[in-house]
Amino acid sequence: MAKLFGRGTITEIERGKKYLLELSCGKDPATGIVYESPSAIPQNALAIDEHGKNIYPRLAYKDATDEQKARYARWKTPAKYIRKKERFLGTRRQAERRIEEMRAEAERGPRSDADKITFVELSNEFISRQEKNGVNRRTKKPLKEASKTALRTTERVVLRVKWFIQMRVVDISGGDILKLYDELREMGVGATTLYKCHKLIGRIMRYAVKVRVIGYNPLNDLEDSDVPLKPEPNRKPLTKEVFVGALSKLLENEPNAREGAVLTAMCTGLRRGEILGLQWPFVHLDGNKPYLEIKQQLTKEGDVHETKTSSTHVVPVDNVLRDYLLRWRDVQEQYLKTNELPFNDETPVFTNAVGTWYDPNKFGAWFRQWSVSQGLGYWADEDGRRIIQLTIGEVADEYDGCIIEWRDDEGWPCDEKGRRYSRSYQRPILNRHYTGLKPHELRHTYFTLRIADKKNPIDIKTAQALGGWSTPDMLLRVYAHEVEENVFASAGFIDEMLPEKKA
Repeated sequence: MAKLFGRGTITEIERGKKYLLELSCGKDPATGIVYESPSAIPQNALAIDEHGKNIYPRLAYKDATDEQKARYARWKTPAKYIRKKERFLGTRRQAERRIEEMRAEAERGPRSDADKITFVELSNEFISRQEKNGVNRRTKKPLKEASKTALRTTERVVLRVKWFIQMRVVDISGGDILKLYDELREMGVGATTLYKCHKLIGRIMRYAVKVRVIGYNPLNDLEDSDVPLKPEPNRKPLTKEVFVGALSKLLENEPNAREGAVLTAMCTGLRRGEILGLQWPFVHLDGNKPYLEIKQQLTKEGDVHETKTSSTHVVPVDNVLRDYLLRWRDVQEQYLKTNELPFNDETPVFTNAVGTWYDPNKFGAWFRQWSVSQGLGYWADEDGRRIIQLTIGEVADEYDGCIIEWRDDEGWPCDEKGRRYSRSYQRPILNRHYTGLKPHELRHTYFTLRIADKKNPIDIKTAQALGGWSTPDMLLRVYAHEVEENVFASAGFIDEMLPEKKA
């Protein structure tokens, strides 16, 4: 491309922090139109006639006729490397340097394989670079293994749509991306995963602009209403009464690995991965100040990595948890030695049947069953009807409108007459979903009750240290919920300020 003239435009979005960089790249070689501003492409794309003249009113892509869409495709093709637009985070001086880099990239023109590379090839190129040299944009530190794994996991979801990943990147339009989202929804992809796919595609397309495969990001054509939104997690902490009741039931049972992990979550507010990643050298139960040393976590894939915040923090242990862990250590040591399995410093605190790391996914499946048995959750079918498990002999009349699953006295699934299901007598297939308590909500419950406690209150900085957060913002914004008892107890503040009235 020939040398460009003009300095470009830097628009300040947030004072001293965020800028919009726009660079005009001259005339379209096919139509001779001079593009004065990169922001004109998406709005004017459907508002031109066959001679390149503007026609008003402007149209949205979804409202255009087939002829207008075809004209848009012909008009857009020669303009792939004509204009550039980019949002930039940094100082004004850094934004000026970046717009000069954009100018140099535009003058060099597209890279040699720009008209051949497919989406799947570019995606693999982008993620491979991230795995090798990726840096967290907020902390400026190398990406953690968990973040690299998350990129590949999200990529596999997108790769399920074959027609999209085999498209050339230069041919991908905003309409193609919307069609991709619709197909992923039809495949049963949830809102959270769909949002992650959208963010990954956005990063890949921005990378495509940066490495001169395309000159314009097609995601910029999408309206805000078309973009998958990040679903807000509906975390509900347990009430104090329910929390104490569940805790008391756990303490009545003999110590075991799974219930011990739940008890640890309720007594410390640790994350699931941090609990399952504990090893006995990190558990200090001797002395007057017992504590847990949190250095690592067990990921969903079963790998041991550094903690979420890449730091080590100490969590004190109450006497209730201390006594339970001491009893569990004796039970675990006896079990492992009886089965000729190793018990040493490498042994996890909460082990599976063969003395190794407990699979987080299997723990999650057990936790859902445990929550249902405690009345903290329930199963339902696709129509929302609750699924109730009863033992043969129990009365089912009070569960009108529910689906009954029967079990015999030994806990085996059976029909209502007591005949067990087997390979030759299979039980009906029933699609179900779980609604109720999740392991992470125990963390919300712990810190909500801990901060709201009047007898033994703690300050925000101490709560931040216990939770292992780098700043208190996450604690106050997400984890600390209001407690109804304290809300009503706040009444009477004005009464105490006023002098008492004499009779």
